[in-house]
Amino acid sequence: MYTERRGGLERSEDDHLTIYGNQAEQTVSPFFLKLAICVLISLHGSASAETVISDRERLNQQFTAAVEELARQSEDPSQRNARLSVILRRDPSRQYFFVPASTVDTRQTSTDDPELARILGIYGNRLFNLAERAAAQGDGSTAFRWLHEVLRYAPDHSEAKRITSVSTADAFEIRPSRRAHAKYGWRAGEYLQIDTPSFRISTNGNEASARSLAESLELVNATWRQLFFEYWSNTATLRTALGGRPLTSKRRARHQVVLFRNREEYIAEVSRIEPQAEMTLGYYHAPSRTAFFFGDRSNASTWRHEATHQLFHESKRTKVGTGEAADFWIVEGIALYMESLQRCQGHITLGGLEADRLQFARFRRLREGFYEPLDGFTQLGRLDLQQHPQIRKLYSQSAGLTHFLMHYENGRYRKALLEYLNQVYSQRTKANSLEILANRTHAELDQEYQRFLDLNDTALQQIDSDATIRRLSLGGTRVTDAGLSSLRSAANLLWLDVAGLQVSDMGLEMLRDADLLEQLTLESTNITNATVGRLRNCQNLQELDLSNTSIDDQALATVGELNDLQSLWLTGTKVTDAGLPQLRALKKLQTLDVSQTAVTPNGRAEIGSSLPQLD
Repeated sequence: MYTERRGGLERSEDDHLTIYGNQAEQTVSPFFLKLAICVLISLHGSASAETVISDRERLNQQFTAAVEELARQSEDPSQRNARLSVILRRDPSRQYFFVPASTVDTRQTSTDDPELARILGIYGNRLFNLAERAAAQGDGSTAFRWLHEVLRYAPDHSEAKRITSVSTADAFEIRPSRRAHAKYGWRAGEYLQIDTPSFRISTNGNEASARSLAESLELVNATWRQLFFEYWSNTATLRTALGGRPLTSKRRARHQVVLFRNREEYIAEVSRIEPQAEMTLGYYHAPSRTAFFFGDRSNASTWRHEATHQLFHESKRTKVGTGEAADFWIVEGIALYMESLQRCQGHITLGGLEADRLQFARFRRLREGFYEPLDGFTQLGRLDLQQHPQIRKLYSQSAGLTHFLMHYENGRYRKALLEYLNQVYSQRTKANSLEILANRTHAELDQEYQRFLDLNDTALQQIDSDATIRRLSLGGTRVTDAGLSSLRSAANLLWLDVAGLQVSDMGLEMLRDADLLEQLTLESTNITNATVGRLRNCQNLQELDLSNTSIDDQALATVGELNDLQSLWLTGTKVTDAGLPQLRALKKLQTLDVSQTAVTPNGRAEIGSSLPQLD
């Protein structure tokens, strides 16, 4: 029997339900009693780990139904929307994590709506019960994540707060230096030290950049600790914590980070330990257990990447040289995967079919046909990969394969991947470790990876509404107008590739909002001049491929207004000599392909004389 008072709920053996508030007992309305009884039913049955997961699914369904019913009872549209907003519609292509509201821009779960507050309290307490059951059945990782989620619905749940011990961005201690820095020569008063719950940042840069870095690192840490719980802890320890003991027995040392004022100072220092420092935007040095960055607040993805290396190396005892002989792809792959972290309304996500790194992986495999089979790929050590002539493509493949192993068929290989990482960092892998853990041959995984990269309309329609979409490489997939039309906004879009898709002007209506677009590939689609006309506001566009479409000279009037354009492909279109003069204002144009068109050599030469940078 579970007995709970924290969060407002008590259940006795006869399943009598009472709500406590302000020390006064209140009886529950029939509506809430019905909800609670449904929830209680969902907690009975077999105690297997699989049943706990299915019980969670039923609990979610009952919670959603209860909130929707409550919303229907409201005559106030704003109240109705506020009630519905607590329902999280999950995108199957990503993982969801919950951290304190002060760590991330989130929707507060507290509410002055007493009826909604009661539902949230019931749900939070039942979720805590399920977390206890998951831990009891040996699934500590799931239990630990659910304990964090409890706090989204029941922020004052003392047991969940005690066990998770999640840090907050407000817990920063910023101290000006009182003495010269012994290593970097910074004089007293010229640098700051920022202590967060998990990191110590030394910087001679400005406080705003340092604070931004600190918040980003704490966010990565909070998410990393949930996803990789079994890496730094274990289920047995969590069970003792649920029994009242601390989850960690001693204070963890802070991870050391140095933030230089500018790139020049960063290169000067990092080049002492890394010959290729000029190629980096951030660097984690395992022997000194220090991460190095410089003061550019746009480097959030680099911060997440290097922090991931640091957390894996320092959160348990590891040897220097992880991945030196083989399996280095996953060391980089998991760091690339952590770059996909997004702040959404009330939650954090990892993954997503629109994740930046996944777009490059999809492009390499489906459009360029590049792929290194796993039989050989897993045998590459650090130098093999980093000195490979196709290093960029191999890094893209590393990111793609990591997304695949995390998300294919609702996370079918996720546990295998997490154990694979454990073995890689413990330096105890074999040539076929991944095959053994996944219970699939490398060749079978190769084939499933290709299927994973393919997309259909349903996949696009399920993208989290809070997701920021910056890049989409869809060429070679099965996406049609129906999928593209479901994209809510293209306001953040930088790159779109729909080459060869059965899409038309209708599906590309969203290009009207794509003011930031830099690269657009419409090759071999069914678009007309109408789609090109929507690009008038895309003044950042640098590459445009209209090959093998039905556009003609009329479209070039709009193209000629895209002043930043550097590359333009008009191969196989209906353009003629008469339309080319409309491109004379494109002084940055370097590439113009008019092969297989009615353009004559004279017409090409004439426009070339007006554009000094044209090849």
